Amino acid sequence: MLARNTAHPRRQMIDDQVDQLELADVLVADGHDHAILGLVELQNGVFVVAYSTKEILEGLVRDGMSYDEAQEYFDFNIKGAYVGPSTPVYIEDQHFEQYV
Repeated sequence: MLARNTAHPRRQMIDDQVDQLELADVLVADGHDHAILGLVELQNGVFVVAYSTKEILEGLVRDGMSYDEAQEYFDFNIKGAYVGPSTPVYIEDQHFEQYV
């Protein structure tokens, strides 16, 4: 569940959207508010939080992991953590800049 009165602006954006849409079951990846991209409605009408894979990896590297360690940690502990239909989604945007 979302904790209210958080400081990060991206998390506040999600909190505001959840309130506006009167949603109850939206889950977040703890410690990665800086990587939030927005709220996504899946085809089944469930809303989930979308994260930037690139920004999560950059945050893990800033916290002291090598890039390879960060990728392994992300794949297993974050992306691989299914907690039900409200599990966040992760946008694979690591190499997006090369196409812009």
